[in-house]
Amino acid sequence: MSADIGLIDAIRSLVRGAPSLQRVHDQIVADFEDPGPYVIFGGFARHVAFLLRNGATEEAREVLGAMEKLAAEGDLKTQELVQIGFWENLGDDREILSEARRLMGPATERLSHGVERWHGREES
Repeated sequence: MSADIGLIDAIRSLVRGAPSLQRVHDQIVADFEDPGPYVIFGGFARHVAFLLRNGATEEAREVLGAMEKLAAEGDLKTQELVQIGFWENLGDDREILSEARRLMGPATERLSHGVERWHGREES
């Protein structure tokens, strides 16, 4: 994997903050020969959507809390990973996005709205 070390650290930090993601991470690595961080974060987004669809709100809250920490404390590359790798994928399902927004913090809310405006799915 030729990913930036900062992005690899972001993945490690997220998994430490939300241990349920370890299984998701391991499955993605097993399924793809050399997944980049955006593929992994897309898998994390699908996992959160699954959790929310199945009423696992507390587990989703844990993941979104760890994502908030990355968004608030990370450098620009990390914030882009959160915005594009995670929120762009989660925004494909409007109902799930709405539910996730009730659980997110201010940094992730800013990133989520930014990517939704960029896609034309929200007004400026």
